[in-house]
Parts: sequence; structure tokens; C-alpha cells
Amino acid sequence: MKYISINELSSFDFHDAIIDSIDLSDNEMTWIVSDANVYEENSQNNYDVAMCIDSAKIVFTNASVKKIVLATYVQSQDSGEGFHKAITAKESEHGEILRRTIDGNSIMGLDSLSVTDDNHFIACFHICSDADDRYYLTIRFSKVTVQWDIFDGKAWYETDE
Repeated sequence: MKYISINELSSFDFHDAIIDSIDLSDNEMTWIVSDANVYEENSQNNYDVAMCIDSAKIVFTNASVKKIVLATYVQSQDSGEGFHKAITAKESEHGEILRRTIDGNSIMGLDSLSVTDDNHFIACFHICSDADDRYYLTIRFSKVTVQWDIFDGKAWYETDE
């Protein structure tokens, strides 16, 4: 691919980006996403504004799923009011939850990114899928590479003022 960004995940905006696929194999997690944005401070963005990326490949190296927290909508029998209840998924359920994500039209966002004492990254993404799954996916990895071929115009929130 033409553009390759290494360990610059915080310089991307995944607000409502679409997850086209997720693949887990040999300690790598590979995502194909569309409609992401890259901020102007990213080393590969030579524009003075955030730019849209039509399609990108994200590879998390030495990746592991730390946890998945489901945000389940519950309606009170007494008051009829609804609220979200957080339920941590069992490790044995992770594969099925991720499979449902790629079977539907899922949108995502990056909620947090931190570096551990041993120089690994911890990222938490929120994911909403057509399968009515809403959850937070926390992964640990040693390296992240984002690759893409073209910029597809300015990010949706950039204006010509």
C-alpha cells in the first residue's frame, strides 16, 4: 500500500468508521475499515487538514483480546425506562461476538489508547453492529500498522472557512 503509518493510532479518527472485516491469526489481528479519517499530524498526511481514507488495513501485532464488555439495553418492568447494563463477556464468547461484528455492518470508534510499562499498547474501541451488539473491545498489542492507498477528500468535519 502507498501510505504506511506505524504506531500512530491516536492520529486517526474512527468516528463511525465501518468495520469491513476482522481476522485473528498467529497473534495478529487484522481489520479492514472504511470511512476513517487521518489527522493532519499523522506522518503520512501532507495536507493541512484531516483527510478521509476510503479503505484502510489495520494490523495489530502480538495482539490479544483483553476483554469485551457488552452494553445491553434493559427496560425496567416497573418504570418502563430503559438503561444500558455493562456485562463482561466470557473469554469463550469472544470469537462469536467478533464473528457477529463482521457478519453485519458495524461501526466503530477509538475510546482510549495507552502505553504499558513494557511498551505495549492497550486500546479500547466501541463497536455497534447490525446484530444489535454494542460493546467495548479492549486489545493489547506491541505494534499497530495502518495502511491505505488514497486520500478521499477532506474529513467530513473539515470546512472551507
